[in-house]
Amino acid sequence: RRGISLLEMVVVVALCALFVGVVWQFWTTTRRYSATLEERIEATQRVQRTLARLSQSLVEARRLLYPAPGAADQPGVAFLSGEGRTMLIRLVRPESSATGSLVQVDLASGAKEVLATDVRELVCRVPAVRAGRDPDLVHLRVTLETPRHQPVSLVTSARLRPLDVRCPLDR
Repeated sequence: RRGISLLEMVVVVALCALFVGVVWQFWTTTRRYSATLEERIEATQRVQRTLARLSQSLVEARRLLYPAPGAADQPGVAFLSGEGRTMLIRLVRPESSATGSLVQVDLASGAKEVLATDVRELVCRVPAVRAGRDPDLVHLRVTLETPRHQPVSLVTSARLRPLDVRCPLDR
């Protein structure tokens, strides 16, 4: 009767150890990537909510005040709200930090509202318009940072509603 030799036993143990090592490596890699992916998804959702709120504020605005049409990218946007208040949205960043908070300021009352935190960058651009026309389109880019310091950026455009300033009797 033949039994298992020591060499066969060592080969079986080595193959089992190799299999366990491969499964362990796959599990740790998957766990690390899934955590990173979850952070990026959460940051992307935060950027989407922030851009939706900014876009809604701009759609309801009466007039765009800053940045000037055709100018380079600017770190904020100012507008006359639908209620007639002058609003400024800008990135407030402490000197020692790479990220800050996106803040909406009512310039008349000084009231501030934080729209988003962990924001790395806010970029606003208004395309050039023909003479005699008010700017009505704003391009926005917001970049947030994940807890692992990875940037997540999204871009959108918002179109201001044109004001109907005609006399009601002329319509």
